Amino acid sequence: MDISGERLGVGGTLLALYLGTSPVYWFAGFPVAAVSAVKYLLVACAVVAIWVRGVRSGRAALPFDLTGPPGLVFALLVMSTGFLQTDVQAVASVFYDVALAFVFMWTVYLYVLNGGNAIGVLRLASIVILPFCALVVSAGVLGFPAWQSPFLGYPYTIADSGLGGVRTGWSVGVSLFVPICLLTAEHLGRRSPRQGVLFALTSLVVIVGSQLVTGGRSGLLASMLVLIVWQIVRPTRRWIWLVPAFAGALITLDWTWIFLRLRLDGLSGALSYEQLETFSSGRLEVYIAAIEAFLSRPLTGFGLAHTGLSGISSSGGIHNAWLRLGVETGALGVVGHLVLAFVFVKRGLLLYVTSKRSRCPASELESLGLAAALVVVALLVTAMFEPGLFFGTFQIRAMLFAVVGVGSAYTTHWATLGAHSADCSGGDLER
Repeated sequence: MDISGERLGVGGTLLALYLGTSPVYWFAGFPVAAVSAVKYLLVACAVVAIWVRGVRSGRAALPFDLTGPPGLVFALLVMSTGFLQTDVQAVASVFYDVALAFVFMWTVYLYVLNGGNAIGVLRLASIVILPFCALVVSAGVLGFPAWQSPFLGYPYTIADSGLGGVRTGWSVGVSLFVPICLLTAEHLGRRSPRQGVLFALTSLVVIVGSQLVTGGRSGLLASMLVLIVWQIVRPTRRWIWLVPAFAGALITLDWTWIFLRLRLDGLSGALSYEQLETFSSGRLEVYIAAIEAFLSRPLTGFGLAHTGLSGISSSGGIHNAWLRLGVETGALGVVGHLVLAFVFVKRGLLLYVTSKRSRCPASELESLGLAAALVVVALLVTAMFEPGLFFGTFQIRAMLFAVVGVGSAYTTHWATLGAHSADCSGGDLER
């Protein structure tokens, strides 16, 4: 398998197109249902093509750890306390969300196992998302296009919400592309250092610019963290000007306007509770109520959707995924999701460390492992300020399950996939 090649196959191409459009929920001139249908068709055809190829080749195996079927069962079990205290509809919704995420992850795993060009898929996805981000930046900076969001109850323009349902979802979704764009930039940089730096700078400007325009703060924080970590872990001479160049591009912006978009204008002097409450969009009071609720029932929680809790249910939800899990499922759900987080990050880091220790230090698998780990880290950062973690609103998190599937395939089958494809003699993987 040639990881540097461009041939993706039908399944890989469809997979890349879906991933590249995963944070996009609407587009002017097209009904929301039509956009959803096209994306559903893309991912459905990708899944069918990849699984058919896997069955025909006789390599349709799945991982047997927490990224495989045992992980699906584990994820449902750690939320069982929430299931027992809610209605059937809520339980069915969670079952669907968890099953969808794992099936998608297994599909990517199977694609890699059967010789698919995983890095090529991720590179194409990172290119596909950029024009959509550029449209959001143009709407905020130039006022064009002035598209109105089609979602009822949200009288926003594209500059307010991006092309997602709301700015939160858009900002979180595109933040997961930052490490993938840096992976693509490194690939281009091997051919031409100028191309690599230019792509990195362009992608960062349009992705982070779209987050600044919409005011999606948690996704913006995740993007900045990813950029800093990447620069620390993978310092090279040709990348040395990336951070100052990116900072220079940001300096040209109107910071008064940016402060307003990020709701920073109300923070001054000795910070009061009222200022912090305004800055948090009214969430500080909810955080306090959620902590009190969790402490009152730390073992069982209050059930999915935490209905009937005053000060929480009517506020638009708990914008901290860990607090929400504690309130809904108790300590079991929190600890269980921490275990899943560890497993997901570990898959990327294991690939990075193993590739780095092998006799092929220039291998793209090293960059792939770091990118995979940073996608998970980015989502963990946003989870501190948003209600979603791994399951639910799958489209925003599709990139997460894609990179975990890739990492799982390479680390589980290093002797036949990793070492062979990178032309290494690195031996078996330490698990």
